Amino acid sequence: MKTIKAITAGLILLCASIAITTSAQADGGVTPTSERSSVPFHVSVAPNEVKTGRSVTVSGGSGTTNAGGNVRLQFRDAGTRSWQRVKAVPTDARGRFKTSVTAERSGALRTATSTGRVSDVRKIRVHSALKVKLSSHRVKLGRSLLIRGVVKPAGRRWIKIGISSSKDIKVRTKPSGGFKARWKPESSGNFRMRIRSADNSAAFGDKSRRIKVMGMRPSGASYYGPGLYGNGVACGGTLMPDTMGVANKTLPCGTKVTISYHGRTVTVPVIDRGPYIAGRDYDLTEATRNRLGFGGVGTIWTNH
Repeated sequence: MKTIKAITAGLILLCASIAITTSAQADGGVTPTSERSSVPFHVSVAPNEVKTGRSVTVSGGSGTTNAGGNVRLQFRDAGTRSWQRVKAVPTDARGRFKTSVTAERSGALRTATSTGRVSDVRKIRVHSALKVKLSSHRVKLGRSLLIRGVVKPAGRRWIKIGISSSKDIKVRTKPSGGFKARWKPESSGNFRMRIRSADNSAAFGDKSRRIKVMGMRPSGASYYGPGLYGNGVACGGTLMPDTMGVANKTLPCGTKVTISYHGRTVTVPVIDRGPYIAGRDYDLTEATRNRLGFGGVGTIWTNH
């Protein structure tokens, strides 16, 4: 009986001690430690595949409810092992965080806490951005067309320039991402150009839109019209003073012919047959002649 009373008294003293300790903590006598959050320690990235220079959203949890805390966002370039600090991101009362960063290169993101914990790694796939500029979209036979461009992010990589009916051109970018190349057409005509940048460790490649370029040849020309207005033309229709077009002996009716003369350029259809004088390839209507500032007889540059 005495033993039972002693045990009971001991339990009462223990409960009292716990109550006093809890009261002291509530009154600030003891600083409570951070509690584990219902939001686990993790990080996510969305989207994880973007064009260079675009923003991605990084969110997650610190794993604690330490209000006023933060996590450190870190980035590692693809193909390397070194982590670089991006920025500190504050967390809310539940340990959650959300921020945005600009993705410039392929690599990986993670978060780290002040206690040394690091999150899982999230990869980012970045696609490069290719910009192209041509010296002109028309080049005379015997001359060359200058092709310039730049790829971002910077870095050395191969550039492939594909041109219909021509051999592909391959050049290597400078460390800045810039490149230059020249194309010399072997014949007149319309050509389609497509430029592609290869992958490298910084980003996946990119490709340009299809670009239309022309090889221009010298052609003998004259003009016609006065005295013939009101007459029909071989391809259908009536020749009038404002009719834009050309006559040609072999090109199909309706073929679009681009003509350059002394810095002026027009594109007009084949509407008639002729000329039938040796050394001349085209007869221009009077309206076409006036638009170009062309004389009576001479040499023009055409894509056919």
